[in-house]
Parts: sequence; structure tokens; C-alpha cells
Amino acid sequence: MAILIVGADNLGNIEKNLEQFDITEVVHVTGRNTINRKSCKLSSAITLVLILTDFVNHNTAEAYKKEAKVAGIPLAFAKRSWCSIKGKILEKGF
Repeated sequence: MAILIVGADNLGNIEKNLEQFDITEVVHVTGRNTINRKSCKLSSAITLVLILTDFVNHNTAEAYKKEAKVAGIPLAFAKRSWCSIKGKILEKGF
């Protein structure tokens, strides 16, 4: 499975921790550049979009939210802490 994570400059151990959910591919977008909002087309390989709320502005989050809805991809909002991310992934049934 593949996941798109929007927000944060680096992910630290998050990528390694995602392996316990059989998520093998992580696509990371920092969300700092406005170009990220304009080119937020999601590939069909993405199974979940995770937005880290404490590192993304409202406009960027809104752009990815709309794109995920159009593509029919589940969307989760979480803080950068692993506890928060794990809870949101479990809520989505992964």
C-alpha cells in the first residue's frame, strides 16, 4: 500500500512505523511551497492521504482534501505524533 503524507519537513520514524500496517510506499509533501497546492494530483496507487495538521496551512489542506474526495481516496487529519497518526490509520481500517 502507498500513503501520501502532507506536512512536516521530515518524517523521522513515521515511515518505519507505517510498515506495521503494510504501508510500504510513503510519498511525502512538505506543503510549504504554493506549487504543492497547484499540483496535488493523486496517483491511483495512493490508498490513504494523511494531512499533518500542525504543519500545514488551511489552503494546502483544503486543496488535498478536495483532490482526495474527487479521487475517492480516504483522508485523515492527524498531529505529527505517532500516537495520533496510528489512531487515525486504525480509524480508517488499515
